[in-house]
Amino acid sequence: MGKRVIATFLFFSQFPYFCMIIDWLIAFIVRTLSVFVRWLPKKVALMLGSGLGHFLYFALRKRRRIALKNLQIAFGDEKSVDEREQICRESFHNLGKTAIEFLRFCQLNFDNIWEEVTVEGKENLIQALDRGKGAIVFLPHFGNWELLALVYGALIPNRAKAIAFPLKNRYLDAVVSKYRERLSLKLIGRK
Repeated sequence: MGKRVIATFLFFSQFPYFCMIIDWLIAFIVRTLSVFVRWLPKKVALMLGSGLGHFLYFALRKRRRIALKNLQIAFGDEKSVDEREQICRESFHNLGKTAIEFLRFCQLNFDNIWEEVTVEGKENLIQALDRGKGAIVFLPHFGNWELLALVYGALIPNRAKAIAFPLKNRYLDAVVSKYRERLSLKLIGRK
């Protein structure tokens, strides 16, 4: 059954309009899901995100294998196979929660974002910017890195910029860019 679905998809993917419709449909689903998760209490939404991550852990076998291989490289024999699998599972759960939090960004504004995050050392950034030369901040993809786009937009309004790779799906890229730029951060597209 699965091979037949893949073969059918590969056949239709030769047609540009088919790919465009699929891309549009994915973006529509994301926007619709965003409306749905905004109505959920935060705790319930995060449980849904954890469940999404659990599903992705099993559904994205190739990504799971890559993650487990990377954990093997990082930890070697320091961590057992079970421990590495647990870390991998928890990473997927966290990714699911990050996705759900991202879809709830529309609820955040310049005032209530500080209920979600605490910034340590912001005086260093402000001091560097006050010198008039700007500052470069490197952000790890650790925790909810997407939330940092809103944090920096709120922390230094109309001054923060970020470099981002455009997504292949232009419709989804427009949605994601809008969410990232919600609190004044401006994206610079990486080519």
